[in-house]
This record gives sequence, structure tokens and C-alpha cells, in this order.
Amino acid sequence: MDCDAIDVGAAGGLRTAEECHHCSVDSGSRAKILAILGRTNSGAPGYWTGNPHSDTLPIYFEKLGVHRSEDLYRHFGDDARWIPADRGYKHPEGNPPF
Repeated sequence: MDCDAIDVGAAGGLRTAEECHHCSVDSGSRAKILAILGRTNSGAPGYWTGNPHSDTLPIYFEKLGVHRSEDLYRHFGDDARWIPADRGYKHPEGNPPF
């Protein structure tokens, strides 16, 4: 993944489009999601492909002529990316996150 969406900007929140120069999510998508989270959007929904099952990815790639998950997300105009956060979570007693 090209973008570290958990990265924080100068204001302590998610990076703004101006602060993010390495992100594969375009600045329009980033602005749309930030507006949705900030409850200032114009009502335009954000689109999220989700986390496709690994068995379906080769089918999508073949049918759509793409080669990577990132290409698939761009094809669909995805406004967000799947970033599992459970790798960083450690329960005090060692229990799994879910």
C-alpha cells in the first residue's frame, strides 16, 4: 500500500490533501472522506471496495485487466483503503481483538 492513512498531519488529525504527497488515494477522495468524517460533506457518499476475498481477486484482475489490488481500487474509484488495525492492537491479557 502506498499510503499510510493512519499518519497524522500537523494538526494531529489525518493528513490533509495538501500534506499528503505520497498517497495513492487522490486528493478529491481524501477531501471527501475527511468531509464525511467531519460531517461537513455535501451529501456525496464515499465509495469503499472493502476487503475482497482472496479467491475473488484473480477473477477481478482477469476480467478487468488489472494486476494489483491498488489497480482494482482505482478502477472502481475507491475513496478509501482497507488497513487492518488489529496487528498493532495488543490486549493486556493477550486476547485476540475480536
